[in-house]
Amino acid sequence: MEYSPINFTGDYAQQVHEAVLEANRTSERGLLRTEDNVKNERILTSVSGGVKWQPYKEKIRETDLDGLAAVNDLKFGDRKVLPKKIMAFDVWAFDKLRFTRFAKDMPAGAKNIGSNEFEKAATNYLIPRMGKSYEALMYQSITPETKAAIAASATIPASQKAWAATQTAGMFDGIIARMITGSEADAGGGIVKPVVAANGGVTASNVLDEYAKIYNALDDAELEEGNCRIFAPLADFKIVQNANLNQQFRDKFVVSGSGKDTVVTFLNVPVEYVPTGGPRFGGKAGEDGDFVHATDLTSDATQFIVDKVNAYSDDKFFKMVATADTTVLNNGKKVLYL
Repeated sequence: MEYSPINFTGDYAQQVHEAVLEANRTSERGLLRTEDNVKNERILTSVSGGVKWQPYKEKIRETDLDGLAAVNDLKFGDRKVLPKKIMAFDVWAFDKLRFTRFAKDMPAGAKNIGSNEFEKAATNYLIPRMGKSYEALMYQSITPETKAAIAASATIPASQKAWAATQTAGMFDGIIARMITGSEADAGGGIVKPVVAANGGVTASNVLDEYAKIYNALDDAELEEGNCRIFAPLADFKIVQNANLNQQFRDKFVVSGSGKDTVVTFLNVPVEYVPTGGPRFGGKAGEDGDFVHATDLTSDATQFIVDKVNAYSDDKFFKMVATADTTVLNNGKKVLYL
């Protein structure tokens, strides 16, 4: 029996995998700082604070050094990203395709039930959807170990604990879990600024006040640099649009464009609607930002396969393997609304 598996590896696998990873708003808009080609682990260094101006001193002696340095708060901090191996897998019963329109694409003969048209249609359908589900992992994923650590913490706010408790355990920690678990012990890191959500959540009647809470908590220096963004769940876009029916809100929420090109700003800060699963957060974002996504597009682990389950079966399987991890730099300057 002959069959032709689709097994994309090497350069072509990278193209297919990139197509999957880029089939989402986060990648299209460059909302996260992407570290790719991470084979094993990579150390990322964050810098915060600064060096202050002081009265001029002509003769600096060794005994002066500690006093001169004490007024400064320059900090360097390291974060490690170590992409974890994840996969998507499904089985397709090709014998059932004999009773569909895809039968027209099958070669003559009872044993021939393969359909290139079906494989192409399934692939074209899956690529954008795999991209969107991968995007959700970047924000919402949380490991069992992190869930347990958050539950046992005596300092993490109750709302953040509640969010972690309701999440399905995953293979790596996403952006939200990284923000929650940041600590003062992390040089150049810090504890995320918590903003308590309104009872009943964000609605068209309170959206202005709730977004103002996030805006007011944003770091002044990051705001001045102009690369702050507010990340919000997809459902908030409808809420904002309905709120804008009220004339007094229109100069606060400015909406332009349509479809994927829609741009929303709140008090001149871009608002990005992504699959956060409910939380809202803000801070320095973009390709030079502090929200980091790490992956390895070219490793041997990156595969896109459509193949027979075994030599005796008519069923085929779909399998995609990738790697992913995230981290947050300068966590103490970030805002988490929960």
